[in-house]
Amino acid sequence: MASSSSSTNTIAEAYANISIDDEEQSGLILEAAAVARVLNPALKWCLVGRFLTDKAINVTVMKNSLALFWRPVKGICIKDLGPNLFLFQFYHPFDMDWVIKQRPWSFEQHLLIVGKVEEGLQLASVPLFYFEIWVQVFDLPCGFMSEQVGKSIGDFIGKFVESDPNNFNGTWISYMRIRVLLHVRKPLKRRMKIKKEGGDWSWISFKYERITTFCLYCGILGHSKYFCENFMDQEDKEAPKPYGLFMKALNRRPQNNAEEKWLRYDSPMVETSGGTNAKNCMVVESIKPMVEAQIQELSGSENRLNFVSSPVIEVLNTLISARIEHGSSR
Repeated sequence: MASSSSSTNTIAEAYANISIDDEEQSGLILEAAAVARVLNPALKWCLVGRFLTDKAINVTVMKNSLALFWRPVKGICIKDLGPNLFLFQFYHPFDMDWVIKQRPWSFEQHLLIVGKVEEGLQLASVPLFYFEIWVQVFDLPCGFMSEQVGKSIGDFIGKFVESDPNNFNGTWISYMRIRVLLHVRKPLKRRMKIKKEGGDWSWISFKYERITTFCLYCGILGHSKYFCENFMDQEDKEAPKPYGLFMKALNRRPQNNAEEKWLRYDSPMVETSGGTNAKNCMVVESIKPMVEAQIQELSGSENRLNFVSSPVIEVLNTLISARIEHGSSR
C-alpha cells in the first residue's frame, strides 16, 4: 500500500511540473523562402462567404440558386466549411470578378457577405463584415449634382466607393446614384442635412438597391423587429418605427414576364366547320342593334343617324372585315 501511494504522489508531482507556457511563448518562425510565394492554385480564384442570418441555410437549394444567378462560364464549386461559412471556388478570374462587382447578393432575403482569400489568412479568419451596395440619393438641391458632393454623401452613409457615370451625363435625373461600403453591424442611414455655405439646410433621403431584411426599429441588417433586442425592451410596441420600407429602392431592371408573348388581347377566333369566321361575324352583327339602341338613349333620337351611322357602324364593319381577313390568313 505504501508503494502504491508513493507511486501516485510521484505521478502527481510529474503532472504538476508540466507547463503549457511553452505553447504560448514559443512558436515556429519560417523564412520567407520556405513559404510559397503565390497563393495555393486551388484558392487562387476563391471567395469565402457567409449569410447574414441565424437561421439554417438549405445548402443544396442555395448552391443551385447561386449557380443559376451567377451563371459562371467556367463553372463553380461551392463547399461547406462549417456553420454558415462557405467557399466559392471559381475557375476563371472573370467569373469571380463579375460576382464581386455585381454585389450585393442574397438567398431567401439573407444577405451574402463575401471576401477574397488572401495569403496568410485562414479561411475562417477572412473578415466578413463589409459589403458594397448602390444607394439612391433623393431631394438634392439644384447645383449639388457633382462628384465631390457624391463622395461626401457616400462617406456619411458608409465609405464612398464610386459614382454612377450616368449621374453627370447632362440629362436631368431625379436622384444621384452612388456605391458605398457598409458595415453590417451599423444601422442604415435614412437621410442627412446638407447646405451650401450661406444657404439654407435641406434634407436628402436615401434608398438602397437590392437591400435585404433589416430591422424597422434599429435599422440593422440581418433580422426583423420581432427578433430585435432593442424592440423587445421597448415598452410601447405600437410606437412609430424610425425605419421603413421606404428605404428600399424600386427594381431598376424591367420585369420581363415570360408568358407575355403568349398573351392575346383580342377575342379568340372561332371557326365554323366550313373553315370560315361566319360565327364571329354573326356575333358582331348581333350586337349592332344593341349598340344603336344604347347610343340612341344617350345622344337623342334626332341625332341618331348622324351619330351612329358614321363612326360606330363603320368601326364594327371594320372589325368584322379584320376578323375574317385574319382568320383566313392563318
